[in-house]
Amino acid sequence: MPLPTIPRAQTSHAPNRRKPVKAAAPAGRRDRLLHTLAATATEVRKVENRLSIFPEAVHELGAHNDLPLHRACLNKSAHCHKIVKLLLKMAPEAVRSRGRDNALPLHIACANTASVKVVKDLVAMYPGAAALMTCRGDLPLHHACLNQSSAGLEILRYVLIPHPTALEVAGTSGDLPLHVACAIQPEAAMVRELIGRNAGALRIRNQYNDLPLHRACFNCHPQAAQILHEVLAATHPVAKGVPLYPEAIQLPGQRNNFALHLASCNSNSIELVKTLVERFPEACKLLNDDDNSPGHCCMMNQHSDVTAAMLQILIDAHPQLPEMKGNLGNLPLHTAAEFCGSLAAVQLLIATHKWGTFVKNENGELPAHCAQRNRTKGAIKIQEEIFKAYPEAFGEKDANKRHLQVRSLMDNYFPWNEPKQLQKELHQTLAGDPSDSAARLKGKKSDLAKLPVVPASSALHTGRWWVGGLTADTLTDELTRPDPHRSSRGFEFCVGTKTTHGDYPHNSSSFCCTHGNSNRREGKFANFMKKGAARTEEELNAAARLKAVGKLMCKPHD
Repeated sequence: MPLPTIPRAQTSHAPNRRKPVKAAAPAGRRDRLLHTLAATATEVRKVENRLSIFPEAVHELGAHNDLPLHRACLNKSAHCHKIVKLLLKMAPEAVRSRGRDNALPLHIACANTASVKVVKDLVAMYPGAAALMTCRGDLPLHHACLNQSSAGLEILRYVLIPHPTALEVAGTSGDLPLHVACAIQPEAAMVRELIGRNAGALRIRNQYNDLPLHRACFNCHPQAAQILHEVLAATHPVAKGVPLYPEAIQLPGQRNNFALHLASCNSNSIELVKTLVERFPEACKLLNDDDNSPGHCCMMNQHSDVTAAMLQILIDAHPQLPEMKGNLGNLPLHTAAEFCGSLAAVQLLIATHKWGTFVKNENGELPAHCAQRNRTKGAIKIQEEIFKAYPEAFGEKDANKRHLQVRSLMDNYFPWNEPKQLQKELHQTLAGDPSDSAARLKGKKSDLAKLPVVPASSALHTGRWWVGGLTADTLTDELTRPDPHRSSRGFEFCVGTKTTHGDYPHNSSSFCCTHGNSNRREGKFANFMKKGAARTEEELNAAARLKAVGKLMCKPHD
């Protein structure tokens, strides 16, 4: 795994500060062919051929001040040891050279190579390298804890020989080697080895106030649960009698997050979450510094394939969890509507707290409003599921007094997956934009007295969205334009803001089926509506009658 690089600042002393001049790269700071071959070659013959042509290349610096030897330590092929050995023979002094992040070849090899022989040769030629740090404060042992190859444990054991006290040295962010291994390692063997050599590290916190237990909750490898068992064990299989730290499960870490909070939000291991709940079920009721419970944290987990199973475990341990309010008065359903990508998890929350869809947070938002900000792959299905539980939410407003998007009578939802310009235009229309249908009708000098009368109970007056069926007014199916989803039933777009549509009050509408004005609606919204033109013969006849009625009703009268 390549080491992360720190971007170097570039300064300019050009007199014109408005147009800074990019500093030119110093000579010899670009990778040469030998650098590339050392890092990627699968045969030592290719490197030998290059050195026979240009032997001086072994001393040339490449990007990030790396020598070819540094790049060879990144090589993961079966012949990486032969390549490193060849370069060491050509330039033995390179073993002491600093490269990227002020790292020695030993640092890079410990983190990346799959050959123990490479580390043995580097340590044999420069044993003192095991006690030297990079610019980030990491020893080669910290880098060995990043190595996820099958040889990682042997590399760790060998690099400890010249510097055994490295187990107690804090590296980046105050992490001990045990912190790094708990968060990164795919297998529990290295964690078991580190605990056996320095069990006291289980009680040490890093700069984020995390114990090794809390770092293990970030592990997303299949054996994450086994690593957790090693950290929470009461006894060690080798270091018998050494006091361990199983009570760490009851202690909070960063931002007052317990292990269950961190695992619910970050891990993809259902077994890990189940173990934490079994050992400390009271954590399901606790809130972190953001006032969120493990249930809220679980709804922020990006591993949507395991979210529902984790949530079920939490609810089984604490049935009132779906009713707990977190940050800004959000229920877990609010959080799921905005961040979760699992439809099954949202359905579970709705089933276990049937009134959750009716609850507003401190911003006055329903879960339906929060769902508008969902950017996961399952966003549309989640939005539809929440609205099915509370269809009347279409008449609600959020904190900014902006209405939700429109629902068709056939339970089709749009335009969440349409361009933002279309959504903006629809919002403006629903909010009573001066260029809406009523203003244009007045400009055409229509005979408003001959327009159909709309009863007071109509949704056009009340601003309530219909649920399953036409409203009880004088409109007929012939005046109902087929919707974009090719059904024979129409739309009613209504809001609570009163405008004047002739001599009677009428809510602003982006499609007014009583006046047929949507056929002359300019902009992208009209194009969107035209996409769903009728296809069957019956629908074509209905569309023809609708067009004729629209022309008749919008024809200027003398």
